[in-house]
Parts: sequence; structure tokens; C-alpha cells
Amino acid sequence: ERMSTAQQKTLILLHAFPVNKHMWDSQVDDPTLTSLVNIIPLDLPGFGQQQKLETEVARMSDFADFVIKYMEQNQIDEAYFGGCSFGGYILMELWRKCPGRILGLIFCNTRCEADGEEARQNRFKTIDRVHAEGTSFLPEVMIPKVYPTKLQEAIGDRVKFARDQMRSASSQGVIHACQAMAERIDSTNTMGTITVPCLFIVGEDDELTGANVMKPMIEKVEKKTVATISKAGHLAPWDNPKEVNEAFKEFFR
Repeated sequence: ERMSTAQQKTLILLHAFPVNKHMWDSQVDDPTLTSLVNIIPLDLPGFGQQQKLETEVARMSDFADFVIKYMEQNQIDEAYFGGCSFGGYILMELWRKCPGRILGLIFCNTRCEADGEEARQNRFKTIDRVHAEGTSFLPEVMIPKVYPTKLQEAIGDRVKFARDQMRSASSQGVIHACQAMAERIDSTNTMGTITVPCLFIVGEDDELTGANVMKPMIEKVEKKTVATISKAGHLAPWDNPKEVNEAFKEFFR
């Protein structure tokens, strides 16, 4: 991680499920962006290099507490936060827990509602399957959801990288994340309490959290910018970093 000067803003980035902090590599590697803000991508517990949570059953609050603990260990009093999908759910939890430490929020490819019954059951099925066979099946289940076929053809190298990241997720990380997502509370009202500037990143080809899904959360927020990203599925910052980075730069200028 780069050392930040006292004046420079800090942006902590939380990845989607079931990838890791490398989904933000194209943001970290953009010198014009990092000249505006010190970027710290985190591996969430059980993903990438991060140890799993020490708990039997995980909740969203456990993941938020992990982020708060990271801030305390690194003397970060306040920061901007960005989250993609699962990472976005953690942002809502952070806003409930420590709004005073949040300078601004970037919501990428996410939603404010809780899981419906079918979605919850699918999470529990994923947990059962991970218990039985590990995580190697994740790409075959997740890639078609994250990338519509026409997008897979357009950005094949990006899809391969996402597939490799999914394979590297630990069983316990996947189980904990699925537990937390299945039991997360509805955050629609939480969005209405957000007083800091927000940037919403919408993937034009996102079939999980497209513009219609993000609309209710966007409408709740007063200070907002919305960027719709072309040739982007459910991992917009990874799928089309050029456009996403422009939106980030605008937000931090």
C-alpha cells in the first residue's frame, strides 16, 4: 500500500463476491486517479490473502467490523469507501455503524433490498454445495450471472481473470459471505439517511443489478452522481476501468 500524505484523501475499496481485491487493480494502477486519492483495496475475510472470520455463523456486521478494525489498526480516522455488489452491502452496514468516519460512498453494481426468499434459498444451496465439494464449481455458476454471453465475447480476458479469482476463494469465506448476504436486512431506509456525497456506478450490461435494480437506492440519496458504464456487467470497475476511473476522478476532483 502506498503511503498517503496527511492531506490526501483515502479510498477504501471492498470487492464483490466471490472475487478479491484484485478486481480493483485497474483503479490502483491508474496514476491520475491515485494522484487524487490514496486507494486501499481490502481482501475481505476468507478471500484473497485474508484469514477467515473466527465465527461459526457470519453476519454483515462481522464484515463491517473487520473494515473498522482495519481502520483502527492503520490509524485511519475517516475515509471514502467504495463497494461492488457484496462490498456495497457492507457499505450500508458501515453507514449504520460509523457514519462519522465516512466522507463519501461509491456504490458499484449493488442493491439496497434484502434477499427475497428464492435468493436466500439459493445462498443456502451454495453453502451446502461448498460443504460437499469446495469452491471449484463457483465459476460455472457465477460467470453466466456476472457476464451476459455477448459481454463474455467482448471482454474475454477480463472474464478469465474473474474466473481465476472465483476459484481461489476459500470455502469458509464463501460460506460466511453467503450466510451474511442471506440474512442481511433491508437497507432501503438506510439509504435515505446518507448525508455524504455518493457515486453510483451502473453496469449497462449488468443483469443482476442493472439500472432498474439500482434505481430505488439512487432515488433515496440527496447528494449523488450516477455513471452508467458501457460494456460492463456486474463487476463494472474491472470490466470497463477506463469509464469507471473517469467517474471516480470526477467524484474526487
